[in-house]
Amino acid sequence: DIVSAESLARFEREAQVLGRLDHPGIARLIGTGVATTAGGPRPWLAMEYVEGESLREWARGERTLREKLEMLARAADAVEHAHAHGVVHRDLKPENILVRADGTPVVLDFGVARLVESDMRVTTVMTSLGVLVGTVRYMSPEQAEAQSAAIGPRSDVYTLAVVACELLE
Repeated sequence: DIVSAESLARFEREAQVLGRLDHPGIARLIGTGVATTAGGPRPWLAMEYVEGESLREWARGERTLREKLEMLARAADAVEHAHAHGVVHRDLKPENILVRADGTPVVLDFGVARLVESDMRVTTVMTSLGVLVGTVRYMSPEQAEAQSAAIGPRSDVYTLAVVACELLE
């Protein structure tokens, strides 16, 4: 059996998370399913193909301070949209933000997101309690300490600040 029942349920929750987000600055979910294979069920999801360069690559170009700040603000708008729909990304980093040729930033990889209600109570946690998820360099203190209950929109805001510091160097 390739995928456990718990893994399939987790996949379905992640797909639900992605399906709730509809913003030009967030890669869209196109479809999901579970393929039947000789080894058992294998879940799949299809995301919008986003052509562009990472935020880090984009920033290496000849960019003014104003352009960098505007790009950060647009990426933050996309993240705020996710927060307004009960989604915390938990792995924001320059490689998870692509900049299209037209200058639109697009946030990718909501695979480690978690659902929260408007009052910020956890409704679904995508990982087991105590499991470190994300990229250490960009983690908020509560993520680095694996304090699942404390992780919320402020964690993404912290990470965006780390990205901003890098981008503005």
